[in-house]
Amino acid sequence: MGRFLVGLALVATLAGLWLLWSGAGRPVSGSAPSVAAPAVRAPTPPAELAAPELAPLALETDSTPADIERAFTVREPIVRAAVSAGDDLLVEVVDPGGQPRAGIPLRLERGTNEVPEGTSVPEAQVTDAAGRARFAGIRRVLEEASVPWTLRLELPFAEPPSLVLDRATLAPAEVVWVLPWGGELDVVVRELDGAPAPKGSTVQLRLVREEERLNPVLSGPDWKTELQAGTAHYPWVEVGQLWEVSAWRPDGTTPTRTRALGPSAGGEHVQIELVLGADHAVVSFRAVDVERKPLAGVALELARRQVFGGIEKTTVTTDAQGRFTLDGETSFLEKGDLVVTYRPGAEGTLQGRAHLPDFPKVGWNDGGDVVLEGEPVLCAGRVLDEGRQSVADAAVVVGDEGHGWFGRSGAIRGTCDARGCFELRGLWDEDEFELHAEVSSQRSETLHAHQGDTEVVLVLSPRYTIAGRLLVDPGIDPGAIRFQLQASGAEPVNADRQRDDPLRRLNRRALPFSVHESDDDPARFVLEPVRAGEYELLCLLAEVELARVAGLSVHGDLDVGSIDLRGRIHACEITLVGVEDPTKLAGELSWKAHGSDADHGGRIEGSLVRILTPTLPIDVVLRPRGYRQARVEDLSARAEIALEPPLHVRVVLHTDGEFPAPPYVFGCDLHQGDASAGEAQGMPYFTAESREIEWLVSAPGKVSVHWHLERRLEGVHFGGSIGGGVLDGHEIEIDVLDVAGEQVFELPLDGATLTELARNPPWK
Repeated sequence: MGRFLVGLALVATLAGLWLLWSGAGRPVSGSAPSVAAPAVRAPTPPAELAAPELAPLALETDSTPADIERAFTVREPIVRAAVSAGDDLLVEVVDPGGQPRAGIPLRLERGTNEVPEGTSVPEAQVTDAAGRARFAGIRRVLEEASVPWTLRLELPFAEPPSLVLDRATLAPAEVVWVLPWGGELDVVVRELDGAPAPKGSTVQLRLVREEERLNPVLSGPDWKTELQAGTAHYPWVEVGQLWEVSAWRPDGTTPTRTRALGPSAGGEHVQIELVLGADHAVVSFRAVDVERKPLAGVALELARRQVFGGIEKTTVTTDAQGRFTLDGETSFLEKGDLVVTYRPGAEGTLQGRAHLPDFPKVGWNDGGDVVLEGEPVLCAGRVLDEGRQSVADAAVVVGDEGHGWFGRSGAIRGTCDARGCFELRGLWDEDEFELHAEVSSQRSETLHAHQGDTEVVLVLSPRYTIAGRLLVDPGIDPGAIRFQLQASGAEPVNADRQRDDPLRRLNRRALPFSVHESDDDPARFVLEPVRAGEYELLCLLAEVELARVAGLSVHGDLDVGSIDLRGRIHACEITLVGVEDPTKLAGELSWKAHGSDADHGGRIEGSLVRILTPTLPIDVVLRPRGYRQARVEDLSARAEIALEPPLHVRVVLHTDGEFPAPPYVFGCDLHQGDASAGEAQGMPYFTAESREIEWLVSAPGKVSVHWHLERRLEGVHFGGSIGGGVLDGHEIEIDVLDVAGEQVFELPLDGATLTELARNPPWK
């Protein structure tokens, strides 16, 4: 009887604890007051978020989370329906109270890189309404694995939960996984007029680590999902964490962002609200036909040119008033002009132009009406041969048929008729465009035309290829060789090995020749397209001529055979020692031929540096990040360099100016001459709350401090930044000593100058 009474007392105690946890001592999901974030919040958290770290569980009871967790483990098991696993892995996910949790994403991770033949890792699963997920046909593989597989939860946690599927765990027919303490989080995103965010909008949840709470740029893990009816539901997130929430409209370029606390107690349900455009400019256009009637509820294609040559195309749907809304801020990478296209079907194609304002204000901006009408004439003319005779069925191409770095091709293509006449229709997004004609092995020069030009003449001439093969010593990469083609009496012209190099696209005068390499034989090369004529072919490395093939008469495709470069290219190797983790070593280097002033760059990737050079001694300067700068002079074979620790410098900014607001961040760079002098540690930016930056400086001596501004570029398709030196004339020189310990330097900056930069930043 005594044992029975003790058992009753234990059950009563556990029941009381459960009631406290589930309702008496805290708000429950669905009835809890939500923690609503303001629509606009500065990237740095307010003072109240700097409070001591929250406990992982908040209960109005003397019991600790560990006490309650132990209580859950000893209480009576939940009665469940019997399951049959067969050869499937069945998993049930429950919260610490034993309640099934739906919508939890799980994935399997194999325990070894070697998987039995015919076995693949099953696709990720999401738990159903009963908290269950099934991985088909994998149980036997898991039971026989020499190294256990792991089951992972794709949940917003600093360390996402995982479960090792050893034999003991797999013994039951169903694996029951109890979640760690967590809560639910909803993100609700609306337009400025209160309507739900448009279909296809995206939200990202990013963890704000404790050490990054003052940092405007985060490095913590993130979880991105598409909104459904303006809402994203995270069924289980870690308690006591600060989150940065970002939302983009479909294919948006600028996020709306805020930071807010998530659930602070187990089982708590928190809602965070965002308003698209509350912290940046949005522009609303109205699509109308030629009679100024709104085009309501139709799909429009928007085409915007990127700086590297491609066209970014997106699709929007107009509302009942014919309106569509875009992010209004453009960057260095984007143009403000858009071509709007509507394809109603049998009625033909309608087009019009839209232009984003140069200086939109934060919030709503009216972009006006976009009149869509029949496609206008883009250009027209004739295609002729060198004898001025008409050429039939030649292709006429406007723009670049290649793919830009960030977007798709912007080419418009047509064909001339039997008389050589062509007419292309459509709108071009720039005042001027390039066009050429081609057929078989013939091609015209690339001309520049304007919208509506109707007397364009394109003259075809034969184009050929020059092919060959480079003979190099073992271990030498033939792809390092550069080519030039020199016509009789003309200057040499570079051939482009990297036709789609985005930096080359910044120069509108693209190189006329390109080099193609064979995947099967990297030493094989083909130059094209080459006009008929007499040429010399030059092979170069680091501006040094290695070989010249003269007397090439090109009147058809030409194979020059083998070009022997053996013994003319040297591989210099430098081994860097004294490195904590050689695989993570990185940095830059520069080198030049001994006695020359021509500098050449390179990168450090690991502890072995390999430089291909002509057979000349070279002088090398190594700048490995996190170590002292090192020099090697008169190198012609191999060398070993022991890296030394860097110098520690702290720079402290003193100013009463206004700091640039996001998406801009403000910092500084350290230089010695034209080269970087060090690497920033921790947060590399100055803010109103944090005005110190730690540096690891690579060499003692005079160091110039240059002010640096970045514009963060974040969107669905691209994340990164552009930036550069600003505030010319306000540089500061510091003298870094070769001493142990930290050196502190005060950096004064005129407040009015900083405020002007903050209010009128570049790269709008």
